[in-house]
Amino acid sequence: MTDTKPIVGLFIPVYHRDDKVRACFESLLKTDKTCVEWHVAVGFNGGSDELRYYLEMEVPRRDYPWDGYEFVSYNTNIGKPEMVNRLVKRMANCVLLDYVLSYDSDMIAEDPRWLLNFVEAFEDNPKWADTGALAAQQMGNCCHVLNDKVIHTRGNRHYTYISVPNNEGIAGGAILTPYHVWRTLGGYLANRIYGADDAHYALALHQHNLLMSVVDEVKLIHPHGDDQAYSQWKLRAVKDALSADELKGHYR
Repeated sequence: MTDTKPIVGLFIPVYHRDDKVRACFESLLKTDKTCVEWHVAVGFNGGSDELRYYLEMEVPRRDYPWDGYEFVSYNTNIGKPEMVNRLVKRMANCVLLDYVLSYDSDMIAEDPRWLLNFVEAFEDNPKWADTGALAAQQMGNCCHVLNDKVIHTRGNRHYTYISVPNNEGIAGGAILTPYHVWRTLGGYLANRIYGADDAHYALALHQHNLLMSVVDEVKLIHPHGDDQAYSQWKLRAVKDALSADELKGHYR
C-alpha cells in the first residue's frame, strides 16, 4: 500500500432488526484500521426508539476505531439503494473518498483485518483494471456469492480473486468499489426500493466492461433470520427484480 492512507466511506442502511444491528456494531468495534482512514455513515430508515437511541447517542460515545461517524434519519423507508446513494453524496461533500463500501446492518466481521484486506486487494493490484468492485465472501446459511461457473481465478500475495462476468449471483452484504467507479456508474439503481441492488450493480459493471469479484480471504458472517417487520418488507423484493427485457441491455 502507499504511504498515504486510503479513505473509505462505510455506509450502513438500518431498518429494524435491533439485535442484529447491535451485533454488527459490536463486531466493528474490533476492526483494525491500520493504514486505512474510514468514515461511517448510518442511514436510519426505521426501527424502535431504543435502536434509534443506540445508533444516534450510544454508538458515538464508544471508542470505535473509525475516523468519523454520522447518523442520518429518514422519515420513511426509502430503501437501501436510494439511501446509500444519498449518504455517499453527503459524505463526498466533506471527505475526499477513495472507496465506497456498502455494508448491510446485519453483517458480522470476526476478523479484525477484514477492512484492511479489502482495501489492500485494490491497493496492491492496480493492474486489475477490469475489476470494478469487490465483494466479501459471505458465510451463513441464508446467502450465496458465486454461481457454479467460475471462469478464472487470480492470486497475488495471499489474496484469491474469483469472478464471473455479469454475475447477478453475488450477494451484496458488503461491496467495496472505488469512488471514481461509483461516480461513473451513478451509484445504485434507486428506482427499486426493496432490494437486488447488488445484482443491478454487477450488471452495470459488466456493461462498462468491469467485473464484480470476490476476495475469498475477506469473510463476513451473514446470519439467517429476521424480525417480522423486516421480513414483511423484504418479501416485496420478489416483485422488484429486473425484467427479462431489462436484463438484455443497459438497465438505466
